[in-house]
Amino acid sequence: MYVQVFLSRLLLSLDLKSLPDRAAAAAAAAAAAGAAAAAAIQDTPPIAGVSLSPLASLLLQLQQQQQQQQQQQQQQQQQMGGKDNAAAAAAGAAAADTAAAAAAAAAAEGALDMNVLLPEAAFLGCIGSCLDLLSLRCLLLSLCCGVSILICRYTAAAAAAAAAAAAAAAAQLC
Repeated sequence: MYVQVFLSRLLLSLDLKSLPDRAAAAAAAAAAAGAAAAAAIQDTPPIAGVSLSPLASLLLQLQQQQQQQQQQQQQQQQQMGGKDNAAAAAAGAAAADTAAAAAAAAAAEGALDMNVLLPEAAFLGCIGSCLDLLSLRCLLLSLCCGVSILICRYTAAAAAAAAAAAAAAAAQLC
């Protein structure tokens, strides 16, 4: 079905973008005549449009072949279905139940309960963020302590130098 829609849209876009040329128009007319004859035989609607490009006519033929195959498959299914409708329905229901159970089991086996994991992950993420902040704070504190120690050493050295200068000045006065 999706292929049929794709081919229809592609055919329409090619038909709208194609330039009319005589060879393509003749080929399209021949294809349309053949399609009209086939439509009369198969009771399908005729194909309209004369300005088709060669690629568009090939796509049109492909689309017709696909429709014929689908009709043949439907006829075969109807012939098979007339014989064993009840058995086919029971087998189809059993197969659908089995497939649904297998899909549910596979989903349950591979699925993770996110309701359990998300709060724990959020908690661990919060702890990780707090630890990162604490380590950053410790780093800043150690930097501040180092700077303050350097300041104290500098001021102690400056105080000692000032005391030595004062002692030297006092010695000179005396």
